[in-house]
Amino acid sequence: QPTGPDAIALANAATMTDDEQNEMIAGMVQRLRERLLEEPNDADGWLRLAHAYNVLGQAKKALDALADGAKSIPEDLDLQLGLLEQILTMGTTKAELERAKLVLATGEKIAPKNPQILFFKGHLAQLSGETERARTAWQKLQDILDPESDAAKALEAEIEKLREPKNEKNNF
Repeated sequence: QPTGPDAIALANAATMTDDEQNEMIAGMVQRLRERLLEEPNDADGWLRLAHAYNVLGQAKKALDALADGAKSIPEDLDLQLGLLEQILTMGTTKAELERAKLVLATGEKIAPKNPQILFFKGHLAQLSGETERARTAWQKLQDILDPESDAAKALEAEIEKLREPKNEKNNF
């Protein structure tokens, strides 16, 4: 099945007004959504739909698309990671953190030693104030990273921050 506009449609788009282009894009996104509702076992399609919504500035619809995709294909790690990331970009309220933890648990069942899973495990623990759990997850991640990589160095800095005692304000 075609996944985007053909050459003629692209040529026509060049002569369209901004409103006409936006209408064409909205139609393509809607058709993709409708196809996914009929054929929900297309992980790449769900990821493309979420990306399209994010590009259009519709983060809530992107979140819904990823949630629908993750529900349709719960064993797909990329969908779980995409959903987890989208949740955390939406905010870090207690409800969002709890939802993220549930998605993380699903991802851990799929690939417990995946670097992104380990990163998010530490990140969620840090956001929840569980510094020892964050440190443990990130040290496991550090063990599989190239010690000379920028990611390993940035992670070491984050682990160090967890070791530092919190600065308390003096009340005078």
